[in-house]
Amino acid sequence: LERDSTSIRDLIHAFFQQNVEHVFATAGDGEEEGIENYVFDVYVDKNKKVWLIDFNVWHAQTDPLLFEWDELEALQQQQQQLQQQL
Repeated sequence: LERDSTSIRDLIHAFFQQNVEHVFATAGDGEEEGIENYVFDVYVDKNKKVWLIDFNVWHAQTDPLLFEWDELEALQQQQQQLQQQL
């Protein structure tokens, strides 16, 4: 699995860009603000198809399924640090 981690990450990133990022950036009509922070779980099958398993608004009461809260918060902090460096 580790040897495929880069290709899996790329598949998930492409799925995010095509199916999640812009869909939830607005409320649907393109004028209202959409969901700013959210978390989702995916499954990548042997045919390299990405399946959306779960989607939730990022909130203190959101129950994580595949990751623990400390892992999700660490990922969010890493993303914020990367955005600041850019």
